[in-house]
Amino acid sequence: MAVIGFIKNLDSHPELSSILNDICFAWLEGIMRAKIDYFQNLNDWKDLERWPSGRIFGPSCEYRWRSSQDEGLNVVLIMDERDLPGSFEGKVIIEKTRDENMILWGDWINPEIDKDSNPDGSARFYAPELPLIQSYPLPSDDTQKPNHSPVLCIRRYQCSSMDEKGGLQGEFARCVNVTMAPTDQ
Repeated sequence: MAVIGFIKNLDSHPELSSILNDICFAWLEGIMRAKIDYFQNLNDWKDLERWPSGRIFGPSCEYRWRSSQDEGLNVVLIMDERDLPGSFEGKVIIEKTRDENMILWGDWINPEIDKDSNPDGSARFYAPELPLIQSYPLPSDDTQKPNHSPVLCIRRYQCSSMDEKGGLQGEFARCVNVTMAPTDQ
């Protein structure tokens, strides 16, 4: 069983040291800017001016936040196997139902074709729909697999919980991993 909890109206991020070793990736959102990266590469993820919303995640948990001038910082923590840290309220028990892949934007930029856009052959993908170059936290060798696309693995949970305030039903989803997956399935 997994649990989900939240805290509302904070001025800054709560104490999270108990989960940070389980975090591998970050999805950060700023004004006119967003990025997905390895968590270890980021030292500014807590900067609410730069990243007013986002999520940090790994195989066993996800912490997400949204900050606004009206409501302050609202945070959610989903844990797959451990209990929530004491500062989180609204504990709801949820059941994992399935993992799914969400295809990320872009095609790998082959440095043999476009050396200027990807000089080191890294995990850089061009998305003409945006139009932007996206860098994803993937090993360079994986990006070159034929018939594969970058994906964000999403874990879905079903909730039908009753507490003293009544019932809560629905589905929660959290990020788990960033990887390459076959496109011909």
